[in-house]
Amino acid sequence: KELRYLSFANNFFTGELPSEIMRLTDLTHFHLEGNYFEGSFPEEVSQMSSLAILSIYDNYFNGTVPPHLEALQNLESLYLDSNHFTGTIPPTLGELSKLMDLRLRRNRLTGTIPSELQQLSQLEILYLDRNSLTGVIPTVFGEMRKLTEIHIYRNKLRGPIPTTLGNLVDLESLYFDNNRLTGGIPSEFGKLKNLRSLFLHKNFFNGTLATEMGKMEHLKDMRAYTNGFKGSIPSQLGNAYHLRTLFLHDNAFTGTFPESFQGLIRLEKLRIYWNKLQGTVPQPVCDLVDTVLNEFKADCAGLNPKLTCRCCTACFA
Repeated sequence: KELRYLSFANNFFTGELPSEIMRLTDLTHFHLEGNYFEGSFPEEVSQMSSLAILSIYDNYFNGTVPPHLEALQNLESLYLDSNHFTGTIPPTLGELSKLMDLRLRRNRLTGTIPSELQQLSQLEILYLDRNSLTGVIPTVFGEMRKLTEIHIYRNKLRGPIPTTLGNLVDLESLYFDNNRLTGGIPSEFGKLKNLRSLFLHKNFFNGTLATEMGKMEHLKDMRAYTNGFKGSIPSQLGNAYHLRTLFLHDNAFTGTFPESFQGLIRLEKLRIYWNKLQGTVPQPVCDLVDTVLNEFKADCAGLNPKLTCRCCTACFA
């Protein structure tokens, strides 16, 4: 009865999980990940009120997300990812006041992201990617001030990025790619000084990049390709001197190549092809190819290229 830690992780267990195991109500850590369990997850899990970690990812559990999980008031980490759960995200998950890590990725969940999740004031990690979620990104996410990672890519989300996300000053990674998002990048993103990774590619963005993005001084990896971004590429982006990867190809950017990019002394990969940039790539930028920049792709092909570039590693028309 006093067993605290139980792990069946990374074995070859199959079949349904017996509900009798939920009688171990003193468990604080329960690990089932990496098996072949199937069927509905027993709803009796709500009786395990001492649980701090429930990890059942990488199985074949199906049906809806187990009901009454809000009864697990000591839960800090909930890993339900990589299963076959269907239905919607229960709004009652917002009642898990101690939850710091919520992972529902790689399931078959539908419906909208419940605004009740804003009640998770201790939440640091939110993974909802690779489902079929619809609707908009809740503006109330901006109240979840401890978030460091938001991964909601590969869903069917639409609408603009809420400006309130600029309040999340501890954010380190933001993965919004492969959705149906529109608009531009809010100027409030300039407050995200701890952001390392920003993935926005393969959406329907049709606005501009905010000049304030140059204040994201720790940004290392930015991918905004295959959208409809327009206007000029902000010269202020050259102030993000920690950038190593910058993919802006397949958009509608106009103007000239930013001379300020010569300040991106750590840049290793740059893709700006399939845009409407004109002029000549400045020599100081070409000098980076001789040092750190090992991939530089632009619209420099043909007899009359849109962009003159003597140092590009690949040219497109």
